Amino acid sequence: MRLPIRISTSPPSFSPTADDDMSFYCDLREIADRASYAMPDSLPAEIAEALSRPLTVAYSVLVSEDREIGLLFCHEDEEEGLMYCAFDPFGTITREPAANEALWTIANTTRDLPPGHRLSRVTG
Repeated sequence: MRLPIRISTSPPSFSPTADDDMSFYCDLREIADRASYAMPDSLPAEIAEALSRPLTVAYSVLVSEDREIGLLFCHEDEEEGLMYCAFDPFGTITREPAANEALWTIANTTRDLPPGHRLSRVTG
């Protein structure tokens, strides 16, 4: 088993984080089989193409209470260089030049997910 990458970002706006602890942690687990996860229906074709490139790396995003809140993709963009694309179970899509910015958006949209939540998988 590979250990996840822990990343710190600003606390989501809903977070009851104390002033002396201004970090919000997400664990990123690299995904070997991206095709097993359901992609949002609203994913634009140009982003879908970028995320399917061989050098793109995909991560499942987990937070406290073992909640899987989204997927994060690291990919190259011809115009902007390295980019991060994240999306949550509700179809919110964000593309940012920094992983923590993309994760902050996703964390804010998923605050009400129950403990142990998992993302949809492709069946069949």
